[in-house]
Amino acid sequence: MEKLNNPQQNPLALRAKKLITEAFFDCLEENPYKKVKISEICRRAGVARSTFYNHYQTVEDVPYTHYLEDWFVDMKEIVAELFLTEVSFEDVSLATIEWVLRYWREHVEEYELLQTAEMESVLLKLFYQGTTIFTDKFQDQIGEFDNPAILECYLSQGAVSTLSLLKIWINTGLTLSAAEMAEILAIFIPVDMYELLYQRFEQK
Repeated sequence: MEKLNNPQQNPLALRAKKLITEAFFDCLEENPYKKVKISEICRRAGVARSTFYNHYQTVEDVPYTHYLEDWFVDMKEIVAELFLTEVSFEDVSLATIEWVLRYWREHVEEYELLQTAEMESVLLKLFYQGTTIFTDKFQDQIGEFDNPAILECYLSQGAVSTLSLLKIWINTGLTLSAAEMAEILAIFIPVDMYELLYQRFEQK
C-alpha cells in the first residue's frame, strides 16, 4: 500500500490519504468492517474529520480509492501496452485477466482481509471498472453496446465472474497457474453472446 501517486494531488493531500489508508487497514485488522468508524480512522491517522471528507464520503471509499489509484492505474497501463502489441481482443483479455489474478495472488493477505471483513464489494467495483477498459479499447470487436441494459449486463458479468474465479482459486487452494485460470475465466465472459444480443436489439 505505497502508491497513492496521483500527480494531480499536492503532497499534503497525498500524505493525508496515505495516513488515512494505513489507519483504515489497521482498524480493519482489529474490527469487522461495519464497526470501523470514521472517527477512529481519523484519530489513528492524526487528521481532522474534515480532512477525511475532503477525500472520501464513506469508509468503503478508502480501500476502493486506494486500489483505484494503485491497482487500476497499473492495469490501465498494462492494457495500453498490450493494445499496442497484441492484435485481438482475446489476446489482450487473456493477458490482462492473467495479470489481475496474479496481482491478487501476490497480495493474498489484502484479499483475505477484505474478504474476511465482508468488503468484497470493493473488489466487485474494481473489477467492474476493469471491464470498462475493454469496452473502450475494443468497441469495434465487441460492439459499442449503445443499449445501457446490455452494457450494464456485460460489465457486471465481467466483475462477478472475475471475483468468483478468484475466490475459487484462492479459497480452495487450486494449483492451476494464473494463465490457466485466465483461460477458464474467458469461458465465463462470453463476448459472442453480447454481440448476438446487441445485433438482435439493433434488428428489433
